[in-house]
Amino acid sequence: MTTLRRLVAVILLLYQGMCECLRDCSDFESFEKQVRGQLARVGCEVLSMIFEALDERLMQERDPNLRVVGFRDRTIVTVFGEMKIRRRLYEDKVTGETRFLLDERLGLEKRDRVSAGVKDLAVRLSTEMPFRRAADVLSEITPGISPMTAWNIVKEAGE
Repeated sequence: MTTLRRLVAVILLLYQGMCECLRDCSDFESFEKQVRGQLARVGCEVLSMIFEALDERLMQERDPNLRVVGFRDRTIVTVFGEMKIRRRLYEDKVTGETRFLLDERLGLEKRDRVSAGVKDLAVRLSTEMPFRRAADVLSEITPGISPMTAWNIVKEAGE
C-alpha cells in the first residue's frame, strides 16, 4: 500500500508542477521543456518504485542459500534521465560470493552506468553524426551523456 501512496504523491506533485509551469512560463516552448523535465523525473520515480517492488519479490523467492547482506545504491542513466536504484546485496552461504538479484533480473552489467535504451540511441546517433553532436542530441533527451560516454558506448558496441 505504501507504493500506491508514493505513486499518488508523485502524481500530485506532477500536477502541481504543471500548474506552476502554466502560471510561470511565458511561452509554449519553455512550458514544454519544463513539463518534459517533470515527466522524466516522474518516470524515474515510478521506475524506482517498480524496481523496489521487484527486488522485494526476488528476496521472497530467493534461493535459501542466499542471505541478504545489505542494500547498495546504483546510479544509471536511462531515457528518463539519471536515476538511483536501491537493491539488495546477497551473499551465497556456500561459496561466499556476492550478487545482486535485481541487477541479474534486469540484465544490468557490473559497473554499467547507461541503460540499454540509451546505449541503443547513442549507437544509432553516433553512426550518423560526430560523437559531440550525438552527445548534444542525447543530452536533450537524457542528461548525463558526454561525448566521451557516447564514444565509449559505440566502441563497446563495435567490439
